[in-house]
Amino acid sequence: MRYPHVYAAVGVHPDHVGELDEVKMQQLREMCTMEKTVAVGEIGLDYYWKENEPKEVQKRIFLEQVDLAKQFDLPVIIHDRDAHGDMLELFQKEVHGVQAVFHCFSGSLEMAKELAKRGYYFGFGGTSTYKNAKKVREVMQYIPKELLLFETDSPYLTPVPFRGKRNNPGYTEYTARNAAQVLGMEFEELAAIATANTKRLFKKIK
Repeated sequence: MRYPHVYAAVGVHPDHVGELDEVKMQQLREMCTMEKTVAVGEIGLDYYWKENEPKEVQKRIFLEQVDLAKQFDLPVIIHDRDAHGDMLELFQKEVHGVQAVFHCFSGSLEMAKELAKRGYYFGFGGTSTYKNAKKVREVMQYIPKELLLFETDSPYLTPVPFRGKRNNPGYTEYTARNAAQVLGMEFEELAAIATANTKRLFKKIK
């Protein structure tokens, strides 16, 4: 294996759900069986782009992919852009029996409290280092440390001090170092916690 440290998440982003037909769904099913597929995602809702499929279509296909994850005992990686109310309602009423991480979480503290008490994970990326991201850091300080994950949204959302440049996964360390400062922790301790959280959520990662 050329890159043994590389794993995959498979899914159809809400910007592209209009392209998902039964053929592509079958391809997703097959990819879910692969040894290094660790999650279904990123999937979810995106109400920012007006050209995206209608909200009800996005919700339906999101739930279909959640069901796919349940079939293969995989967690889901959630994309939630300008859709916090609908996403929270789905997790309160319709999404059960599957673990999840909310990618680049940008919801309210109240939403975070509801999700945290259900044991869902929160991904924090470069935006958490931005001066105007006080709300994101407030959530980070609230949620249990065993639900914290750090991530990149490469090539976007580059953390300080590289903001404005192309992002890459190596910059995730800067996001985690900033979080350690916010949380009043040693970086090494927080890195160990986040690594353990990653392996607990994505069970195939060794």
